[in-house]
Amino acid sequence: MIKDFLESVNLFYDVKDSVIEEISNLCQSKTYPKNSMIILEEEFGDQLFIVRTGTVKITRVNDEGLNLGLHEMAHALQLENIIMNDEFDFMDSGTIKVWQNLAIQEIERIKSGEATFFREYAATNHAEFFAVAVENFFERPKEFSTHNYALYKTLTELLQQDPLLLG
Repeated sequence: MIKDFLESVNLFYDVKDSVIEEISNLCQSKTYPKNSMIILEEEFGDQLFIVRTGTVKITRVNDEGLNLGLHEMAHALQLENIIMNDEFDFMDSGTIKVWQNLAIQEIERIKSGEATFFREYAATNHAEFFAVAVENFFERPKEFSTHNYALYKTLTELLQQDPLLLG
């Protein structure tokens, strides 16, 4: 039953049956009551949730750029960019390299206490830094561009949009 469901999920498109079988053996089906909190902000994420039926509401918890919906979308974008399917590799590889170098510098600034624009969680690893940066890119674009214009500009190129142009 889980295997059949996984085969219908775009994330697993072109994944070998044997791999889907292994993944399905690791999966659990869970049902949550309406209005349940499934995961809280900044909890360690060691699970992948796939919604079979119903809807999930992701809400912004504070005014410091934190937006869990954008955060998780950013993780999905990175993952989709590397999964071998018809839509992979849509982010320019040269721009990704520029982003990675700038991100390394910013993560080091966060760890040393020198930079305080991004919350400390951004320094967890590169994937979390990207997700936190995307949150701030859309929630606080002016402040982000003022804090680190090169990083902001590189993200405009990766995402092919600039929230500052929207007014």
